[in-house]
Amino acid sequence: MDVEGFDDGVNGPSLFAFGYFVLGGASAFLNGAARWDGTQWRPLGAGVSTGPLGGATVTNAAVFSRPGAPSELCIAGDFATVGGAPALYAAAWAACVGPGAGFCAGDGADPLVQASCPCGNRGAVGHGCANSVNAVGASLDATGRPATDDVVFEARFLPATAPCLFLKSNTRIPGGFQGGDGVLCLGGSAVRLGLQSTAGGQSSYPMPGQPSLSARRRTPPGSGVVAYYQAIYRNAAAAFCPPETINVTNGYVIAW
Repeated sequence: MDVEGFDDGVNGPSLFAFGYFVLGGASAFLNGAARWDGTQWRPLGAGVSTGPLGGATVTNAAVFSRPGAPSELCIAGDFATVGGAPALYAAAWAACVGPGAGFCAGDGADPLVQASCPCGNRGAVGHGCANSVNAVGASLDATGRPATDDVVFEARFLPATAPCLFLKSNTRIPGGFQGGDGVLCLGGSAVRLGLQSTAGGQSSYPMPGQPSLSARRRTPPGSGVVAYYQAIYRNAAAAFCPPETINVTNGYVIAW
């Protein structure tokens, strides 16, 4: 077993353990990878899967720091996937510069997204599919920290005054599916967080005076609950990608 200290930018400095083990945790089984939260071991996504040599093990782990860039927690061993993403023998977790991480991009480069933008309208790297106003596509990002319950979502590169609906789900569909002019990856029953107005192609949630994200949809800080978010917005230029008049940002995932 290899143990490393690492600040992932979300949970603060934590102890990470890697090796060949399957331990029953409070919320999930820990397959070869786990984080100690001060009270119990927490899973790192789906852990590591069985590799070509027949094991599901991490033999080496190390923190790699680079000036001016997020540090990374690098691992090597006999595995084929890490956290559900393809990673043969080697992988790395990059420290987040925000409270979570993006996923479900409509850029045609996300290896987990199999659905394509419906009109060949790929967006920029990490963004959603292109819309009638911005060829880069709308992006969803966040500021704040789960621990202090002050996370705020920022949707950018929207049409100037398009209404924007922020959604949350506790599951995701990694391959995605076409939704309007974009690609959706929220699974299960997505719930509405709020319908916000847009100014200058930007929209935020929650706004001052609105309930926090944790209060709105049962994601208590420190709970370890993983939530997936996306935003749907009005894209009224019907001729852009008929017959739909809505589009979608990329997705964003937060471990509370």
